[in-house]
Amino acid sequence: MSDWVSWKEKQATAKDGTVIGAGTDIGPMSLCYRKDLFQQAGLPSDRDAVAKAVAGGWEDYIKLGEQYKQKAPSGTFFMDSASAMYNAVVSSSAQQYYDADGKAVYKDSAAVKQGWNLAAEAAAKKLSGGLPQFQDPWQAALRKGKIASMACPAWMAAQISTYSGDKYKGKWDITRAPGTTAANWGGSFLAVPKSGKHVKEATELVKWLTAPEQQAAVFKAVGVFPSNKGAYELASVKTAKLPYFSDAPIGQIYADEAKSIPEAVLGPKDGVIKDTISTQINNMEQRGTKPDKAWKDATDTIDKAIG
Repeated sequence: MSDWVSWKEKQATAKDGTVIGAGTDIGPMSLCYRKDLFQQAGLPSDRDAVAKAVAGGWEDYIKLGEQYKQKAPSGTFFMDSASAMYNAVVSSSAQQYYDADGKAVYKDSAAVKQGWNLAAEAAAKKLSGGLPQFQDPWQAALRKGKIASMACPAWMAAQISTYSGDKYKGKWDITRAPGTTAANWGGSFLAVPKSGKHVKEATELVKWLTAPEQQAAVFKAVGVFPSNKGAYELASVKTAKLPYFSDAPIGQIYADEAKSIPEAVLGPKDGVIKDTISTQINNMEQRGTKPDKAWKDATDTIDKAIG
């Protein structure tokens, strides 16, 4: 398992040291943005200049959004949704919704508080389109070229290029995510049940599928980023660029991010907590729900769900 980035290895290791899965892919965070819309709004559009503008963190991203709004091309939004930004903020922290003892601490989590406050600020300042990701209105906004930027885990590039289409090829670009702490959003594992009929053969298949060469091949084919560090040294990953995104050097960007992502504590109801909070952020954006009311609604629902 030492072939994997350390935090991915830890996710698949039980308390007694037993390895229960082999990592396939990960979702290191970047920032995807429309160069042409940034230019029209008077913002820097070169990927290094954009990275520098948000180097201080997601607070800088909000400030950039305020600048964008002053001269925003008609009908466009600086970001797709504040809930997506929220997930990016929380994903950069080692402690998110649970502590190391398995206790739910989301109400006191510094990362959750930061993400929530930034999302509330984005909603109040109307920097976001309030478009929950992957739903029809979100897809339509991409097709119509209405979204200027979004938090962008490695797998998101395929979604953007699919829905934005040929019309916007070369107008998108990718740069490093805001801040100095890398984030991960997504990723999968393969596991072999001990009770299976062909455990030995299945184990060998898992080893083969998660080897650097196969992970690199999948990355080249569909854009999901390898979790095996050995793949980062292969030419197909190391020099990888995305033509749709102005030849952004994604192999370099994602590999650098992947190596510095913190070892996050994961809990049994992470998904429930995250989705419930995201729903209430959407309510702030779409319905104008006040932050205090939205937070109470979120915590009441979560407390009932997790017991």
